Amino acid sequence: MGRVALILADIKVLGRGSAICVWFQGCGRRCHNCETPEFQPLLPSVDLSSALRKFEDSIAVSAPDSLVISGGEPLSTQNKNATLEFIKTYRKSVIRSGLRPLVFLYTGYTLEELKIMADETTDELLKVIDILIDGEYIDEKRTNSGGAGSSNQRIIAINPAYAKIAREYATRERRQQFAWSEQAKKFILVGLKGGKFND
Repeated sequence: MGRVALILADIKVLGRGSAICVWFQGCGRRCHNCETPEFQPLLPSVDLSSALRKFEDSIAVSAPDSLVISGGEPLSTQNKNATLEFIKTYRKSVIRSGLRPLVFLYTGYTLEELKIMADETTDELLKVIDILIDGEYIDEKRTNSGGAGSSNQRIIAINPAYAKIAREYATRERRQQFAWSEQAKKFILVGLKGGKFND
């Protein structure tokens, strides 16, 4: 159970390479000038079996280089079990295809806050997330480059094998793209604010 707001494949402006991205619905932080205010409202949890099947089918078709999970808040009490299921599904599908999984996750929690939660799901999540972008968005500290929205947010290689990729993600040129959402039946603008548009 949980609430997925949007799933998009072939995203070039978040994560690494061609990413599949999942945004979860619901966040109580209400950060000023949030990147995705449409995903803030808290809505009832729903069964995600169908969404997981579509997600797995999309992985098979798009062969993504990475998975990016954001929101909303993917690690809220409502969403974190579903977040774990999506990551497990991605990792199994990618490994089965002979590829190396790479998971990016954006959260308003800091790594320290996640560690003191000390619940089984959060502990397991910290074992399967490779790169964590942590901390709430603060508009007064907004940045114009890199993979974090504001300067207080950190890009942390939870998996030390991806330390170089995390450093590159922190300084990369910021870009945006339009992506077609079959679910919403419209083009969606993806990427952090202030980015140049992909050709």
